[in-house]
Amino acid sequence: MSTPLIVHSLRAHQYYPIDYVPKNNKEENYYRESQFYRCQDAFSIIEYLERQNAGEKLSIEEIRKLQRILDANESGSFVDYQNERPGSTGSFDKNGDTTKRSLKEYKEKLRTTKSCIWDSVISFTPEYSEKFVDNKAQAYDTMTNTINKFFKDSGLDPNNMEWLCAYHTNTDNRHMHVLFWEKDPHYLDSYGNLKYHPWRLPKESLEGWKSDIAYYHKNEPLSYLCLRDDIKQSITGFLKGDNSYILEDLDRKLVDVKSYQYARITKENQYHIRRAVDKLINSDKKTRKIYDEYFNHLAKTAAQICKNCKEVGVKPSKEQSNFLESRTQEFYNRCGNSILKLLKDYRAVKDETKYKKKEIKEKEFGKEYYKTHSSARNSKVIRNTSIVRRTARSKMGKLFKDIVVTLATDISRERDSIDAWRKKEAIDDEKDWKDN
Repeated sequence: MSTPLIVHSLRAHQYYPIDYVPKNNKEENYYRESQFYRCQDAFSIIEYLERQNAGEKLSIEEIRKLQRILDANESGSFVDYQNERPGSTGSFDKNGDTTKRSLKEYKEKLRTTKSCIWDSVISFTPEYSEKFVDNKAQAYDTMTNTINKFFKDSGLDPNNMEWLCAYHTNTDNRHMHVLFWEKDPHYLDSYGNLKYHPWRLPKESLEGWKSDIAYYHKNEPLSYLCLRDDIKQSITGFLKGDNSYILEDLDRKLVDVKSYQYARITKENQYHIRRAVDKLINSDKKTRKIYDEYFNHLAKTAAQICKNCKEVGVKPSKEQSNFLESRTQEFYNRCGNSILKLLKDYRAVKDETKYKKKEIKEKEFGKEYYKTHSSARNSKVIRNTSIVRRTARSKMGKLFKDIVVTLATDISRERDSIDAWRKKEAIDDEKDWKDN
């Protein structure tokens, strides 16, 4: 395994009540650390993050402008611009650069919160930071694109989290200090009471954050996603043109569809739509070429993900391992939704046409006449398509009918003969009885 290029450490600082008294030296150290991060002392974590010469004082927007200038001139370094504006801050949050006023508000929040405060340090090797995290703007992009997924993986609600970050360049290994805590208690304990989340976070989520950062930095530009949209537009155009018969076929097959969302229909109906998508793609050489190019990009990206994780010394997460499979499902999901939307419109037009035809007939012949003849016609159709009528028309049906009639006639004759014999016997018996 290669030497990790990203080092990630995490510490948790619990809330202590006002009347708390440490019992030993170990608890005393924990308590003092917690007071430092909760801004209870004159020199707190905020002052530490904002200390002189620790990080860049330029704003994120200014760094981006300078980056464009330096890229154009191909000379210079961001190190020359550090601390150029002592009045600005070196830290940032999800909204961008922090100000002195916002830092003051953060200090008040840290003083009053009863949530656990987590302190994370993400450090990069010089070679890695020079390529991917060379300034505060790149650090901001890294955080905003990866931290919410880390919260979710840790069992925390991203919408209920506050976080503050500072990018420091005062050591050989550039690093980011990240503070985060909960706004309100959302964790339900065994008694049904709302509490703040326990201080311990899953180790897998910490490792996953490293791999997400590596994936974000080294992932090739996702410009190939436009290929997916091109394919979807082509499919929509095909169905509106010469391939409209596919909609008629789907209309017959997807009879039980109530929801026009691909993810909510049955697997059998999804199969019919996938076959329709493949048929439309293969019907046009240009679309097929774009389709192959798109999935080649997906395969390369999936391989790159595994390579990135190997370089930083972590195992790919479940989501990263299933990247190709999930993107394939997403592709058919998007195309399927487009087809179902067209099918919905097709059925609406079909019903409207049927209603208009009925209106024309009613106007031409009258409503009562149309109803009577419509019901009579429907009854005739039912009679003519019944099993009895169809059997009677066939040769076997006629033969069966003749046999039944013959048997019935013979049985009737036999019954009449028996009745006549019984009557004769009764008369003879009565005559004998009289004679005696």
